[in-house]
This record gives sequence, C-alpha cells and structure tokens, in this order.
Amino acid sequence: MILSKRHPFVSLALLTLFTIPTTLTILLPTTAYGAYFTKEAPEWDENCPFWHIDRFRNVSSYFTLGVKGATHFGFDYEAPIRRKEVDILHCALDFETYTRSDFCRDHVQFGGDRPFLGYDDFEADETLRDRYAHLEEQLGAYYFFILEWLEMERPYDFNVGAVLEYLSRLYLQELEKVFPFPDYFITGGVFYYDYQGGKRLGELDVIVYDPNSCDVVAIAETKVAAKGSMDRALKKAWAQLARIRGFLEHHLFEGEGLREGSFF
Repeated sequence: MILSKRHPFVSLALLTLFTIPTTLTILLPTTAYGAYFTKEAPEWDENCPFWHIDRFRNVSSYFTLGVKGATHFGFDYEAPIRRKEVDILHCALDFETYTRSDFCRDHVQFGGDRPFLGYDDFEADETLRDRYAHLEEQLGAYYFFILEWLEMERPYDFNVGAVLEYLSRLYLQELEKVFPFPDYFITGGVFYYDYQGGKRLGELDVIVYDPNSCDVVAIAETKVAAKGSMDRALKKAWAQLARIRGFLEHHLFEGEGLREGSFF
C-alpha cells in the first residue's frame, strides 16, 4: 500500500481549465449537474482519485451494516464485532481518547504489538474461530488492518463510527467476500454538496466501486449502535441512504424516472 500525507482535497474532476488568448484564466464545470464531491487524501488510489457525479451513474445497491446482532433489527449486514469491542478498538487506535478514558485504560494496553493482552482468555467470534484462535488475535487483526488504513488515509476525524467504517472493508472484501478484492475497491469519507461552496449535505460511509471503470456500484451506511438504540440507528441509516439516492436521482436522472436498484 502507498502511504500518503494528509491534506484537504478539492475535486478537480469537476473543472476544466479553459484559457482564452489573454492573461485571464477561467474554471468551467465539465458537467451541468452542479453536484460537488470532496474526499480527504484520495491519492492512495492512483487509478480513481477524483470524485465526480458521473461515477455514480451505475449504483445498483444501497445497504446498511451494523455490529453483531444488527441483522436481527433489520440491518442488511452485521460485522463480527460487538458494540463494546468497537469501543475497545477505538481506545487502542486513538491516543487522545485513551488518555481521557478510564474505560480505555482498563481494557487496552496502548501501543506495542499486543494492545489486547488478556483477551486470549475469550473466544473469537463464532463465525471466525477457524481463522482466529481467540479474541485477542481477532481484535489484533482488526487493529492492524485499521492502523494500516489510518497511516495511508490520515483522516482528520477518527471517531468510534469510523472504526466500523474501516472494518466494513475487511468484512465485505475478505471475510464474507461480498465485494471481493481486486474486483472491487471499497472506500468512504466522501462528502457531497449541491455545488462547490454550498452546504455539506452528507457523508458516504462506504462506497464500493469497480477499479477498472471507477464506477460506483454500491453505497452503504454503517451504524455503531447498542441493542437499545438499534431501531433508531437503522431509521437514521435509511434516511441517509434515501438522501443520497434522491440527490443522485435529482442531479443525474431528473426527468428520466427513477432507476432500478436494490434499496433497503
């Protein structure tokens, strides 16, 4: 993987440089749609670094992903990790959170090769016992997977929810092979706006795309929720997916009717 330094990204794919025979230079949009996208640190994917609305013409699936037990409440997928274990991973990956939290200091050995020392007394998730000998090995694999992505993408805000967003890549590509690598790439953290300089309308947690055409094929929302708030979290995820689907329909297909696609 290619490591990259953090810097804000402005999508130049929406702009064409047009120079008239004077010293005046004008930036013209290459599309009439007006929609605008940004992503932090996109350089890790040299083949598809730019985000523009034409990449979203062929989205065929919108789905939800939660923590262990989420499918019982109506989520489409659940990653093999419990809500508490998401917090533990976040403690191990974010030093500022670790230093402020008694919970973190009680559950994590920050730094080093074994941040989850002691969890070898607990079994790995039942779906992964052929892969991991115990919970320490499972959490350790998750930890180093996310750490590699953090070193590459260097996001400005790494919160608890981002833990599951990164783990969705491992789950969907390697563990369940719903979108196996290298046939598909998975990313996230793409923000969308009606126009450059406009109000941010939302963020896309999980984006699945074809690395050959750069076309996005699926969009997902992830939610880290305890059982008591799972219903509310699912409704919020549905609303967020409805918002991005409506956004794409408006900017790409207005007047053509809604396109077919798997939704909810």
